[in-house]
Amino acid sequence: MPCKARIAARDREWSPPRIAWRSLLLADWLLFGLVYICFLAQLERWSATVRDRIFVNLLVVA
Repeated sequence: MPCKARIAARDREWSPPRIAWRSLLLADWLLFGLVYICFLAQLERWSATVRDRIFVNLLVVA
């Protein structure tokens, strides 16, 4: 019959490491930040294109 120390050691062995979960959480936040920055960059490019087209149309009409 196994002793309590071996059972406790085996139970500790199966618990997920906390550092790995924190690393995955940090990686998820970094990935989310990168996607958000790319979205903002594309939005800025799109708004600049729309703004330029509006001013060109105003110049042509005037």
